[in-house]
Amino acid sequence: MQKLTTNFLLIITTIILFAGMVSAVDPAVQVGIVGDITPGNTVGVDVVAEANDEQVVNPMVTIKINPQSSLVLDSQNAMMGINSVNWVVNSDPVSGGFLTWDAANNMWLWHIGQFGNLDSGDYAEIVIPSLVTQSGPISVSADLMGFNSQSRQYDLIATGIFTYNPDDSGRRHPPCHGATVPMQATGSPLAVAAMGLLSIIGGAVYGKLR
Repeated sequence: MQKLTTNFLLIITTIILFAGMVSAVDPAVQVGIVGDITPGNTVGVDVVAEANDEQVVNPMVTIKINPQSSLVLDSQNAMMGINSVNWVVNSDPVSGGFLTWDAANNMWLWHIGQFGNLDSGDYAEIVIPSLVTQSGPISVSADLMGFNSQSRQYDLIATGIFTYNPDDSGRRHPPCHGATVPMQATGSPLAVAAMGLLSIIGGAVYGKLR
């Protein structure tokens, strides 16, 4: 368990280290698998929801794995953050519970909305430690949903999908939002702040995962 915990924290650190800039208009969702996708290994399923220039009200993301048995997601130890700050573990008794399983539709529900709306320029990221149980191809798809106050229903806003094939070269698939973190209003990269935050929460997360 100690090795798994260490590897997972390294995965998150790797995501932050590749920080850069991105410019977009419409809300979007990006998907990736970070790590060595070999059966028996633990990788990180990385999903990012971006508001860009539009507000997303009470955002929720559905996450599907195909084939479903190819990745065993450790939902309790999933971590999410808004704008690369305030990373929270799903098992946290106060702020956790943002990732749940929808048995009726065989998909995961990422409840970003419990932390509020995604305003213009905001993004949310989740990294889920996952055990690889079989070789590829493995697909992870995500749908970003926003609540429509007029219809009182959720509308599909954006879709993202990533498929890993065993013949692909390289092991970081693909660089997700952790590779395209936007700049703060001051123009300073968020990566440094995020790295500092991760160093602080690392001990707390390690204690939870032991």
